[in-house]
Amino acid sequence: MSKEAKRPLGGLLVTQFFGAFNDNAWKQLVLLLGMNSVYIAGQGNETANLNWVTWSFLALTSALFVFTLPSAYIADRFSKRSVIISMKFLELALMATGLFFLWRSPEDHMLIFILVLIGLGAQSALFSPAKYGIVPQLVSHRGLSHANGLLELFTITAIVGGTLAMGSMVPYLGVARGDWLLDGKNMVWIAGGVMTLFSVVGLLTSFTIPRVPPAGSPAGIGSILRTAWRDIRSKRPLWLAILGLAFYWGIASFLGPVAIVKGEELVSDFEGILRNNGLLMGCFAIGIAIGSYICGRGSKGKVEYGFIPLGALGMAFFTLLMGLLSPGFKGSLFCFFMVGVSSGFILIPLNALLQWQASKEHRGSVIAVSNLFTFAGCIIGNLLGILL
Repeated sequence: MSKEAKRPLGGLLVTQFFGAFNDNAWKQLVLLLGMNSVYIAGQGNETANLNWVTWSFLALTSALFVFTLPSAYIADRFSKRSVIISMKFLELALMATGLFFLWRSPEDHMLIFILVLIGLGAQSALFSPAKYGIVPQLVSHRGLSHANGLLELFTITAIVGGTLAMGSMVPYLGVARGDWLLDGKNMVWIAGGVMTLFSVVGLLTSFTIPRVPPAGSPAGIGSILRTAWRDIRSKRPLWLAILGLAFYWGIASFLGPVAIVKGEELVSDFEGILRNNGLLMGCFAIGIAIGSYICGRGSKGKVEYGFIPLGALGMAFFTLLMGLLSPGFKGSLFCFFMVGVSSGFILIPLNALLQWQASKEHRGSVIAVSNLFTFAGCIIGNLLGILL
């Protein structure tokens, strides 16, 4: 990709990085604080922890699902740059709220922290169609796969960073084995301070995204959704891409609770569980980043469908391998990594196909409808985590 084609993506990539970092860091913080509360209640067993993790995921994905419908209206009615900037202001407000209550008393405000998590889910739902929808307005069709590869690379790097940073930081701030204080002092607010600072940086970089006009004409949300649905059903590749993304994220959502269970198989101490869970999900996320980069580079200026069956076969093989052989922790690390690489092969062409096939004037609303299917898949995956 030329320097001219890369330059407009800089602000979007950095903005997305800090947003994805905060989303996953806060989610991880809520999980760890909740597991600490479960430990204090004397229910620190595998089932109780898994249920807390799964219900936290459900709170997040339910907010994503509910706020997807208004995102369809917003994404094409207004400039996608304006939507991105507005959502960064909302993110900053949420992080500042979380910081305040972390400073007050982390053990007494778990409900507030869940509400902030739900707010971040709503913010992400409104942000996502603008984030993906603006890419074709910044790069040419030939640059779509590479641009999506870069976007996924920055996103997954942020997910790895947010998850591992919080998993490593929180025990050192005194939250472990039922404790909330470090040397008699509440230090957990430092984690909230880091995320609030990152929100400020992400907000500032969002102003560097090039200005783009609104893609659609003023219309009611019902009309927008009907038009988007007609566009989806009239194009078989677009419809299959949406179904493929929904199916993939359903499986990926199930892997989160699986990582908790795998993390608890070999250790019984709280810190060990956090470490193992972080390593497993870190390997998964690093694999997605590498797979996304390989796919973006290998597409050579086009939407390359050939990566999709290769990724699907790899994902099926390595998940089946974990289920049948129980390969131990090191073997699970390798399997999670390879599932991640396979995921990158699936995500990049499907996202590029979605952006390419959707009509320009309602691309944002088509992506929002796609997100509706995707978040439904996430909810089903999380529910399977409870039932199985």
